[in-house]
Amino acid sequence: MTRRIIIGLLFCVLGSSASGADASKRFVYLNSDGKLTYDTDARGNRIPDFSRVGYQGGNEPIPEMPIVMVVSPVAGDNGPHIQATIDELSARKLGQRGAILLKAGRYEIAGRLHIRASGIVLRGENGAQLVATGTDRRTLISIHGKADRVFGESRPLADEYVPVGTRQVTVKDHDYRVGTMVLIEHPSTKDWIAALGMDRFPSKDKGSWQDWKPGTLNLTFDRVITMFKHDVLTVNAPITSALDSRLSRCKITPYTWPGRIENVGIESLSITSTFDKENPHDEEHAWGGIGFENCRDCWVSQVKFSHLAGSAVNIHDTASRITVEDCHSLQPVSEHGGYRRHTFYTAGQQTLFQRCTSEAGRHDFAVGYLNTGPTVFTHCETKNSQSFSGGIESGCWGILFDNLTMDGGGIAFN
Repeated sequence: MTRRIIIGLLFCVLGSSASGADASKRFVYLNSDGKLTYDTDARGNRIPDFSRVGYQGGNEPIPEMPIVMVVSPVAGDNGPHIQATIDELSARKLGQRGAILLKAGRYEIAGRLHIRASGIVLRGENGAQLVATGTDRRTLISIHGKADRVFGESRPLADEYVPVGTRQVTVKDHDYRVGTMVLIEHPSTKDWIAALGMDRFPSKDKGSWQDWKPGTLNLTFDRVITMFKHDVLTVNAPITSALDSRLSRCKITPYTWPGRIENVGIESLSITSTFDKENPHDEEHAWGGIGFENCRDCWVSQVKFSHLAGSAVNIHDTASRITVEDCHSLQPVSEHGGYRRHTFYTAGQQTLFQRCTSEAGRHDFAVGYLNTGPTVFTHCETKNSQSFSGGIESGCWGILFDNLTMDGGGIAFN
């Protein structure tokens, strides 16, 4: 099953192989030195390099942050004293922050916890359990920096065609440097939408509500310049969609983001929600476990989720380079309808989910609206899935499913 899934993805990108009739050497394969070789087609399109995902773009392991503060459970609502500890640690200088150890026990939380500063880890001891009480539909732990991104002057790309999988674009007369953060933007023109066939849905009237509308589905690739030689820029992760100047003139925009936070982790915890045990479809309780916004280079590791209505982990489109590993979502409680049980969900870029399990989810491993990745789900498993995994909102680009075990639902590249 996994093999069929992967081959289906590859054929979406390349129509033919440069390696001839040898079926074992098509698109991407191991050479005699044990290294991966990538085929390209006549226009230079290739399977993207999916290794540049997760914390630090896969270049560094998740750090082991030292314990600097300890919290023990108390009777009643534990939210205020956990939040006070987070805020106290946040007020320290960046080099003096680290991990908050939650001693073993049960921590009832009536509200939510906020992490708004870099360099903070919330770590449990021996299965410390955070219990979301009450009827508020919220995400229990919110990791969020400030939405204060500042954009510079945009410049057009000089390339007539940027192939799938490349990390290079051409920009004339630029003043960028290594480390400059940029958005590569692809406008959703009428010609591009027509080339994709997304303007052909039948309707008695002129057009259809299903047709993509120009200007409403622009693609963005959030990247960092790692090298440049004259006008040719190399970025830190591949471009996952071809950029054809005949269909849409693309541009690049530098930005700074002083309020974005980094190096935040949630580790070795249990997150659960109370609910009305007389109502198996109760929704008046916590919906989300952990949410990421306005941040990068963060992680969730060894966290068990239960009885949530929405997402165990929700990575918003303002987050990038997030790793979610060795996490398990069990026994969700909700209706079986839209925007429920999107268990491990990403709208961010360069995200990695590995060795995660989802039980009774609707879209267990889900990729959101106009996501350009690259996104990887590897060695993950669903149990009693209620629907499919894959892209769930308009188009998605650059998704890899590798060694997934699917029970119930399948995988859809729509």
